[in-house]
Amino acid sequence: ARRGLPDGLCENSHHRKTSTLTPTPTRRPRSHHSYTLICEEPAIAPLAAAIRAHRAEDRVCVASFSPRRLAGFRALMGDRVATSVSVGAVAWSAYVPWLPRVLNSGAQVFQIPTSQAFGAVGIPVLTRNLARVAASRAMRIHVWTIDQSDEMVQLMDSGVDGIVSNRIDVLRRVARERALW
Repeated sequence: ARRGLPDGLCENSHHRKTSTLTPTPTRRPRSHHSYTLICEEPAIAPLAAAIRAHRAEDRVCVASFSPRRLAGFRALMGDRVATSVSVGAVAWSAYVPWLPRVLNSGAQVFQIPTSQAFGAVGIPVLTRNLARVAASRAMRIHVWTIDQSDEMVQLMDSGVDGIVSNRIDVLRRVARERALW
């Protein structure tokens, strides 16, 4: 059965060419984590093995900008671990309304910035169309990296499912004020 990813607040880790998983899943056994595959194949098998060893399949989301890395991870783990869409699928979902109906990556999560710089212009990534696509596929939206409390409040009010932050102290305070922590 496909594992869901609970709504909420996630810690983020980047998984490089190491064979060990950040020890956070054992230090905080009920917390949820996001791991980003930022290098090629050498990181995929060790990450999958570590997730299995920690029995963290239902507490982890694996993300990557690379469709090839995501496909490699999904080939090892199937649908037991939530995965994000690739950068191309984010663009399709945000700006090409009909394309997500014919393409399905098998992902459960959009893990995105609110906007992306393109030269001197900031292009919105978190769009109404992307939110509609997510809702129509029962997918979650996690935004990154949000460190300012006012932006956290705005995103919580807009209904995003998760926020990734470097300022867990600020995120915790804002979430507690809103009875979300």
